[in-house]
Amino acid sequence: MLVVGHVNGVPPAGPAASLDAAMGGALSRRAANGSLDAPFGSTQFLPASSSTLAAGSVLVVGLGNPAEFQAERLPEVGAAIVEAAASLGLRDAATSVHGTGGLGVPLEKAARLLMTGVLEAIEALPGAGALRELCVVEHDPAASRAVREGVRAARSGTRVHVYIEEGTLQPAPGAAAVAAPGAGYMPEHLRLSVTREVSEALLTVSGSDAATSEAHFEYPADFAAALPTRLADEVLLEEDPEARLERMRSLGHELFTQLIGRAGALGGAGLLTDAPGDLVVLTLDDSTVDLPWELLYTRETGFLSREKCLARSLQLSTLGRQGAFVAPHSRMRVLVVGDPDPDHALPGARAEAEAVAKLLDDHPGAEVEALIGDVDFSSVSRELNAHSFDLLHYCGHARFDSLREGRSGLMLSDRVMTADDLSARRFLPRVFFANACNSAQTGDGGAKGLLDGAVPTRNLVSSLLAANVRAFLGSMWKVEDEPARTFAVAFYQALLERTRSTSVSVGHAVRHARAAVVEAHGEGHPAWAGYALYGSPWKPVL
Repeated sequence: MLVVGHVNGVPPAGPAASLDAAMGGALSRRAANGSLDAPFGSTQFLPASSSTLAAGSVLVVGLGNPAEFQAERLPEVGAAIVEAAASLGLRDAATSVHGTGGLGVPLEKAARLLMTGVLEAIEALPGAGALRELCVVEHDPAASRAVREGVRAARSGTRVHVYIEEGTLQPAPGAAAVAAPGAGYMPEHLRLSVTREVSEALLTVSGSDAATSEAHFEYPADFAAALPTRLADEVLLEEDPEARLERMRSLGHELFTQLIGRAGALGGAGLLTDAPGDLVVLTLDDSTVDLPWELLYTRETGFLSREKCLARSLQLSTLGRQGAFVAPHSRMRVLVVGDPDPDHALPGARAEAEAVAKLLDDHPGAEVEALIGDVDFSSVSRELNAHSFDLLHYCGHARFDSLREGRSGLMLSDRVMTADDLSARRFLPRVFFANACNSAQTGDGGAKGLLDGAVPTRNLVSSLLAANVRAFLGSMWKVEDEPARTFAVAFYQALLERTRSTSVSVGHAVRHARAAVVEAHGEGHPAWAGYALYGSPWKPVL
């Protein structure tokens, strides 16, 4: 068992980055979509059998929020490692020293506290005696002395005998060297976390350097509850484009004022105008995820999602799994599923699927498999079990199950293909584009009263991100056929505009698609703001 620590909102770094590379980016994808974020001392297992690692599993130990971290509680991390190993009857494990680096704990102190927790847990916990060997890994030879001193100074009970053996790790025969991603692995970006804590809102601001600032203020519950109905009445059902645009700006500015601007100096307009680069990630929870953040507007920046590559990161409550390894390849592989249910035919969805399939089929940089019209479960399942697609494009109906999130899914001719079904296929596409009614909603709050005929649907976001999909792109409300097709075609055109050395990121492709809708249908048409991207906006499809 290999052990890695995770700080909420912070991507893998140091030893964790090397481990992430060996796992095909499984850790960084989970960090980006929020599925690793957890309370201090919590644990979750990730399988590692399909990676190049010698271990059968990876244990992720939560180090909590950086602003709340307390070095004196590091023994609890050691105890969590022992408890997790005991639950599986594991004899040996390997870990780095947690709490150093960005959390600022001196290496010797962190090693001492961590090992104290390990040794005390071995003595106290039932079944913990099965853990006979713990390898503490330090890649920097110059720092190994501090680790040794910390381990030797750790307290142990009278019934635990400790033997310390020093050595140098050698790579396994035939194993390829794995280098940690370089500085370009995560580009400069602004990360805003907007969450609710009972009656308070919490705004946390951080960047790619993991430095954070936060502010608490009263959560605008009445505003948030009324916003979906106002969006429907004032924007989606408004027929005059100029009046729509004015209301879009007004609602977007209110959204900024109520949930960012109220944070005082931290939430000033300069927060967005002075943001580094053109990438912004919003970390959201159940209370804030269904608000129309793509309409966020200030007079200084205009609509944020048009000026920046805006993506969402969702705090997930379910554990995930490691995605399958995908061998490097040069052509984008896409599975298109369109208008699959003949009992609920959608001519616009069929036209969109045909347009996307033709665009991809005509391009030398893409491979496409199109399933259009009367598509059953076995056909889609067979493709996902046989081929590793980079992207799945679906246009049709979505179904919502309010009691069992994993049973929500995409309508086919004979049944619903649920998130559980998709995550169980041999190959899960890296990116999902679901052009279905309300496919990117994650709860009921955003579905009430949006448009006549819009069915309350809970999307696939939570379950698919937990299953390790790199990114999910879906509609927040019902989008008309013509602008939906404009958006989809422009999205793929942008992805295909790549050179041998550079790939267009998902975030930049979405931004290009928004601009295409504005150019073709006008800024007063809300379709450009109707799509939400979940995941890291800087990630390419390939």
